[in-house]
Amino acid sequence: MSSVFCRDCGKEINEAAPLCPHCGAPTNIVQLVRKSQTVAASLCLFLGGLGGHRFYLGPTWAGITYLLLCWTGIPSLIAIVETFLITFAGQDTWANKYNNGILTPPTHLAIKILALLIPLLMLGGVAMSLLGDISESVPE
Repeated sequence: MSSVFCRDCGKEINEAAPLCPHCGAPTNIVQLVRKSQTVAASLCLFLGGLGGHRFYLGPTWAGITYLLLCWTGIPSLIAIVETFLITFAGQDTWANKYNNGILTPPTHLAIKILALLIPLLMLGGVAMSLLGDISESVPE
């Protein structure tokens, strides 16, 4: 087998090595951690406004940005959209984007249902609040 060079320490390593024997850095051959679509969707659904899914999926700086701006509500609105994108992404799309083309199980059905139900309940609550405000301001 031929040798290649570690991108972290620059020393020569075997091309089939999953880790550099000198510094322990992972090579491009094997991705050590596969990203679960169900875990990512759950994090986005429940902790998306705080950047939980970004700390899991990366980039970490995006998670920090979500965390710093969570008081504005903007990250929560973005997370609602990202919840749908993560939850309903095809397996091939997910595998190519996060798992080097390796297929993993799709999002669990319960998470798909919650991803549809929770935003609808939130919108229903906002609508009821607005209707309550309107009915209080109408004279009898």
